[in-house]
Amino acid sequence: MRIRFRSWAFEVDKQTTERVYQAVDKGRAQTCGGNACQNFFLQQTGVYPSEVIAFFKDVGIDYRKEAEVVEYGEFENGGCVGTAVGSTSRVR
Repeated sequence: MRIRFRSWAFEVDKQTTERVYQAVDKGRAQTCGGNACQNFFLQQTGVYPSEVIAFFKDVGIDYRKEAEVVEYGEFENGGCVGTAVGSTSRVR
């Protein structure tokens, strides 16, 4: 199946992607125990814009089951910048 998102086009096997995500019990943010992971897990549902969540759904990705969470640093207000599921996100 071909999916368009913004200016990109992707060839996607949605059924296979969904099966892979169904086999994953929990995402890394839920299981690692570090501060950055726990912070991301608690904020997870509000991190991604609705258009990105819709894209993830269209291609079969469960955004709550990321493979990696990385913190790059903190802001003076206590928020941090990090990456999960390949998208850069600001978490407060």
